[in-house]
Amino acid sequence: MPIITLNVTGCKEIIEYGKNWFLVDYKSVDDIAVKLKLLIDNPDLRKKMGLESRKKAEKEFGTRVIVDKYLSLYNKLLKKDS
Repeated sequence: MPIITLNVTGCKEIIEYGKNWFLVDYKSVDDIAVKLKLLIDNPDLRKKMGLESRKKAEKEFGTRVIVDKYLSLYNKLLKKDS
């Protein structure tokens, strides 16, 4: 699914602008409406951005990735205490 997110810390750091999402001003209803209309009116763009979002989610937030990050953290903490 394409993403429309606010231009605030935490949201903008995890997405690739124009590739799978649009950044909007959190105070601008008009900006949000324009981006939504663009996606509604362009099914090919919507599909392309959706596929990019899925690839990114699987690559960076898939189960194996998250488990490996936890294991790495645990191992680091265990070594620190040794």
